[in-house]
Amino acid sequence: MAGHDLAAATGMGQLRSMLRGIAYSHADRHTPGEILTELDVAATGLDVAPFATAVQLHLVPDAGGWQVTWSNAGHPPPLLLPADGPPQLLSVGEADLPLCVDPTRARTNHRHRVDAGDTLLLYTDGLVEIPGEHLSKGLDRLVAEAAAGRGLPVADLCTDLLVHLPDGRDDIAVLAFRPRSTVD
Repeated sequence: MAGHDLAAATGMGQLRSMLRGIAYSHADRHTPGEILTELDVAATGLDVAPFATAVQLHLVPDAGGWQVTWSNAGHPPPLLLPADGPPQLLSVGEADLPLCVDPTRARTNHRHRVDAGDTLLLYTDGLVEIPGEHLSKGLDRLVAEAAAGRGLPVADLCTDLLVHLPDGRDDIAVLAFRPRSTVD
């Protein structure tokens, strides 16, 4: 959400609560894109926020691994650190519009597999954005730092990213998912 004041924090809290309720009541019947669309319609109708970004995703066990399905409303893309191979920003084309811009616009769903030992990272823009700098530079730093810390335990990887990447001007959250073994 745009801003760093009390109004922005209040709006973000309202959006988070609304998303939680919509996702809880519809997760078994709706895709992440449909859930973000419902949130967008409600947030716009209730005038909760002028602008906000979000990633909504579902993780489902699938044939020895996990299937992640997500929709991106203008947020920095998830990062996949495969157990073997180069890191991948999971950006499939351009992200959909942020929330509260055009609630009539359909949202896109994306899918990718996450196997045992892979690490999926979600993060807020404060981890990669520096005012006056193109976002791609921050994303490149994230990819390089995450690749360097690939072998660390998840908590240590998150701490390493928090210590080495941000410039301290924005709030930051990092969420990591690393399956330990295959799921039958």
